[in-house]
Amino acid sequence: LLPLAELAMRSTRQAAPGYDFAARFSWPPGYLLTLLAPNFFGEPMHTGYWGDGIYDEFIFYIGVLPLLLTLLGLRLRHRLTPFLAALGLGALLLALGEYGSLHPLFYRFVPLFRVARAPARAGFLFTLAGAALAGLMVTTLQSSAEDEDGERTRLLEPLRRSLVLTVTGGTLALIVACFVAFAWGREANPAAGRLWHTANQAALFLLFFLLAASLLVAWRNASRPPIGMWLLALGLVVLDLWTFGSSVIEVRDVQESAYWRIVAQAVSDPQAARVLPWGLSDFEQNGGIPFELRSVFGYDPLTLQRYEEFITSRPDPRARTYDLLNAGYLVTTAPQEFPDGPDAPRLLLEQSGVWVYERPTALPQAWVVPQIEVVDDANTILARIHEPDFDPRTTALVESVLECKDTTVSPTPPVHGGEREVEIVHYGGNRIEAQVRGGGGLLIFSEVDYPGWQATVDGNPTRLVRANYLLRALCVPAGEHLVVLAYNPPLLKLGSAITALALLSIIGVAVWATRRSRGTV
Repeated sequence: LLPLAELAMRSTRQAAPGYDFAARFSWPPGYLLTLLAPNFFGEPMHTGYWGDGIYDEFIFYIGVLPLLLTLLGLRLRHRLTPFLAALGLGALLLALGEYGSLHPLFYRFVPLFRVARAPARAGFLFTLAGAALAGLMVTTLQSSAEDEDGERTRLLEPLRRSLVLTVTGGTLALIVACFVAFAWGREANPAAGRLWHTANQAALFLLFFLLAASLLVAWRNASRPPIGMWLLALGLVVLDLWTFGSSVIEVRDVQESAYWRIVAQAVSDPQAARVLPWGLSDFEQNGGIPFELRSVFGYDPLTLQRYEEFITSRPDPRARTYDLLNAGYLVTTAPQEFPDGPDAPRLLLEQSGVWVYERPTALPQAWVVPQIEVVDDANTILARIHEPDFDPRTTALVESVLECKDTTVSPTPPVHGGEREVEIVHYGGNRIEAQVRGGGGLLIFSEVDYPGWQATVDGNPTRLVRANYLLRALCVPAGEHLVVLAYNPPLLKLGSAITALALLSIIGVAVWATRRSRGTV
């Protein structure tokens, strides 16, 4: 949680435009009907989905029998009942988002709610609370076999004939109304088919409701319920949830992206340079991962604010910001016209509506510059990067003066000191190793600066600095050196320690409570 909080505070969510963003994908009140009939508003696999929001995140169906047990379980005399009731009700109220009053209060007073969206996801806590209450209810019903204290009768007392008849009559009326409306409007209105689907969903709910009510009434009236009663309940729940889940879950082979397969044909070494997929939709951005292609963009709900500002500072596929990000390839879905010149992108491949260009101005994965330019304002640095007289191959922009050997501060002429060569010998998500040879200076990696990264030169810890608004950099002396960047975040260690202490505390309390209950303490 601590690393996630750190990421969220540095992401674009921190600059989110107010409550409208946080309230996106709120759970509409009408979706209370889906607690009874999950596909009341359709489903995406067969009939189509005409509800609001994302189907997978808006349906909190636990089954008709578990829902009845949950509601009846509110009468349990158990220490967990108030907590589970508050959790379930609070989750639904929070899921309502902008349609309720609880989420605005959380947004205002609870940390991190300002950077989170999709309030409907809180509804999954309702499914947890419902499952727990239903389980406690079944345990209590089975344990009171003789019902000498009348507990089983008391718990199931609200399940009267009048309630069953009322629910049955109301559902039958809805079914008839839907079928009649469908018959009248099916030729004039193409959407009338939804009424047929709604009637079927209501009929399915009624079936499982009558089965569940019959089982609970039999449970209540039996003088000594058979041990297999809970097996019947389990079977009914499985049948109910299987009827729901099997219609919306379909196992398919994941189809590789034709777009990225074409790109992979043109990119000879995916590790040597990144790809700039220009004009590609957000949901297709990650399709290059199976081909080990590294994209400048990508789809991620938590994008770093500084990175977003960097890549959007100039919306031009020839922008210098993309050079700094090692974008060696430009991919488009339409042909591009570039002025003639040695720095213009060159077409490598055109196939099936995909154009792949090579960007000769892209910088390597790492390079050494002999000169630094101190600019104490981040926005000025970003503007300076795009100025024609700025050469990122010889100069780095930093926010404070560095004591870096073999470098000079602009406007002093740069120190030459011979050729400077950087070879990446290992590239991984959490560790990068580079062999540096020749003249010293400021070594810049085409990698995003982020807390938790640590650097060593020949095994000696070295301070990392931010260069060119976004990138990791460190000073290296002249000669041959092994530079290692490793991700070793202190917050992860702190979070792991807190988790371990919490687990040990829970185990200790459980052992103490067990011994106390046995009278050994």
